[in-house]
Amino acid sequence: MAYISGFRQRAMAEGEIRGETKGMMKGMMEGIQGMLEIKFGNVPIELQHKISEISDLAKLESLKDCIKRATDYEQVQKML
Repeated sequence: MAYISGFRQRAMAEGEIRGETKGMMKGMMEGIQGMLEIKFGNVPIELQHKISEISDLAKLESLKDCIKRATDYEQVQKML
């Protein structure tokens, strides 16, 4: 069995965590996009860009909850 230094093990673990987080963010953004399309129809490009710029998973969760209660795109944009 090959020896892997503690530093390398930690770096590998951190890389896995970053990858998982990135995957969760991508999935959340796709889910939000789908929710908006189902609820309101075509999603304006500017709104798509604003959503894609979000880099905080908690903010995406809040946005998802906002979409559930929103009656139009204006309410969603206020959240952004």
